[in-house]
Amino acid sequence: MNDLKVLEKLVKFPKTIFTVFDLGKILDIKDRNLRTVIYRLAKRGVIQKLGGGWYSKYGEIITPEKVAGEIYYPSYLSLKTVLSKEGVVNQIPRQIYSISPKKSYKIEINNVVLVYRQIKKELFFGFYKIDNQYVAFPEKAFLDLLYFVSRGVETVSFKELDLARLNKKKLQRWTKAYPKSVKKYIKRI
Repeated sequence: MNDLKVLEKLVKFPKTIFTVFDLGKILDIKDRNLRTVIYRLAKRGVIQKLGGGWYSKYGEIITPEKVAGEIYYPSYLSLKTVLSKEGVVNQIPRQIYSISPKKSYKIEINNVVLVYRQIKKELFFGFYKIDNQYVAFPEKAFLDLLYFVSRGVETVSFKELDLARLNKKKLQRWTKAYPKSVKKYIKRI
């Protein structure tokens, strides 16, 4: 199969990134030859290796935030990633943080670490979809952060938070679903 036909098949694939297994299905290639074909496609510049067993079409602009939900589903962007974008925290995190009801997971894609934190299923809410990606509302990202701070998994300097950017009514409503350890932080704020 020539490179143009491979690209045509990749364009029809609904995701922007794909695994070795996906490539086998897309190209209809058996396991025995698949790794060799992938190696050659990458060498010729038809696909690019992102890391962690993930690939994209060559030249495709892949931002870790954009593909975070494709790598580990279901999940939504949250914690310091969202709070930084919303101006609640003044530092830019070095990692991309997502929340999932599935087991915690970490992977490096294009030299950026994606961190997935596991949360109870009953706390998996408070997000919206934009550009095929799920993102926590800032109030939910803040509550998620407090949840993980209370469990000793994350840290935060409360002095550096701009809580005026959060909707207090939404924050109070969603706090009801969280454990007492999170409610204690909310009362102090």
